[in-house]
Amino acid sequence: MRASDEADGGVGLRPIDVEDDRAGGDELDRVLESLKITSLSLRFVVFSFRGWGNTVVMDELTNHCNGLSLSDREGPTFDLEEEMAMPEFIIAAKFFTRRALNMEAIASTFQPLWRSKNGFKVKNMGNHIVLFIFDNKLEVENILENEPWSFDKHLMVLQRYDKDTLVEDLQFNQTSFCVQVHGIPVRFMNQKVAEGICNKAGTVIKKSEAEGEGGSFMRVRVRVDITIPLS
Repeated sequence: MRASDEADGGVGLRPIDVEDDRAGGDELDRVLESLKITSLSLRFVVFSFRGWGNTVVMDELTNHCNGLSLSDREGPTFDLEEEMAMPEFIIAAKFFTRRALNMEAIASTFQPLWRSKNGFKVKNMGNHIVLFIFDNKLEVENILENEPWSFDKHLMVLQRYDKDTLVEDLQFNQTSFCVQVHGIPVRFMNQKVAEGICNKAGTVIKKSEAEGEGGSFMRVRVRVDITIPLS
C-alpha cells in the first residue's frame, strides 16, 4: 500500500503496483546513500519525504542497513582503563577563617613549605575547603605527619581524600598537635608516662623514645578532636 494525500489534508492509503514498488526501492537506495548512514540497528522505520508526496513504510529497510559497515571516521573504539590514569593523591583542607581564600596566595605559601618535587594543584571546593592534588604519595604522608598547619595565622585541618566521598560530607573535626609535657620528675621522664598524661587530651600517635625526648620535657603527638574544648 502507498499513502496518498486526502482532500482534508490527512493521509490515506491506496494500492501500489510492482513497478512503483521497484521505483520506491531505487529511491530509497539513493536516500540512504545521500544520508551516508554508516551503522544502524533498525527493525521498523518510517520515512516521510515531501518530494515523494507520500509516506513509505518498509520492513526491508533493515536489509539495506545490514550490509553497511563502520566508516573510517567512526573507527574502532578505545576504552580508557583505570590504570592508564595519572596517579593522584589528594589532601582535603578546611581553612578555619572567615576571610575569602586566595588560591594563588595559598599555592605560593605552601609550595616552599611542602617542597613538592613536581608541585601540586589547588582546587577551591567552596565553604573554605580546598583540595591539594599531588602525584607523589610520600609527599602527602609527610605533610600529614607534620600537622598542624596554618594559613594567615588560622588553623587548617587536613585529611586524605579518596574521591569516593562527597566533599560536603567530609568531617574536619580532628587534627594532630605536638604536645610538650613539662614538670615530670626525672626518674619518670619516659615516653610511657608522657603518653599516659597526654591520653587525657586525645589519641596518642606512637613515636620512638628518641623522638619524644626534648631535654627538660617530653614531646608527644596527639590527635585531638577540635570540637571538644580542652579541660
